[in-house]
Amino acid sequence: MKRIATLLGITAFAAVGFAQPLGGRVFTYTVDSDFAGHYHGLVNIIYFGMPTTTYVNPYLYVNGFMSAVFTVDGWGSGWHQGSTEIMIYHNEQLGIDFQNFGDLTKVPGSGPSGPLTNLNIPALYRAIAYDYANLPMALGLPLFANGVTFNNAWSNFTWAFPLFTGGKMKIVLDRRIDVAPDHGPGTYVSPGELILIRF
Repeated sequence: MKRIATLLGITAFAAVGFAQPLGGRVFTYTVDSDFAGHYHGLVNIIYFGMPTTTYVNPYLYVNGFMSAVFTVDGWGSGWHQGSTEIMIYHNEQLGIDFQNFGDLTKVPGSGPSGPLTNLNIPALYRAIAYDYANLPMALGLPLFANGVTFNNAWSNFTWAFPLFTGGKMKIVLDRRIDVAPDHGPGTYVSPGELILIRF
């Protein structure tokens, strides 16, 4: 029996992964049959069967950040925008959904919250997905939206197929906050979640 293992497309990638290494498909090639013998007499045609079986394992690797931290100093009103990226490598159909995105809500006890303090910071979101060639896909929102519109709009583009992504997809999540003087000191959070469903 002869056994050959080949790793294609090795790439240096600093990440914490699930199951398989990044950088390309991993192939294991096994040959366990030999042909040897003398063929003579009346036999003119000799057939050698070539049964071949390929097993493709499910694969999902996710790397990136969903969380963002804004620090607000100074006075008056203003806005700021930040972005995070998520890389997804897959060979299965994925269901993708964003949930619980909306305005930032003040954490109780993190600062004064009297009757003249605004307990919510307005937040806008935008998500754009790119395929293996870094081209934008239909999956995503072209414009900023509030939490409700964001959820509803994304639910219309739920599926990601390996045939269209090429097995590699990048989601860029932009978010913007608008801070006013009535947003008192403290910590404000959004419980947004990215949900991946494997099919």
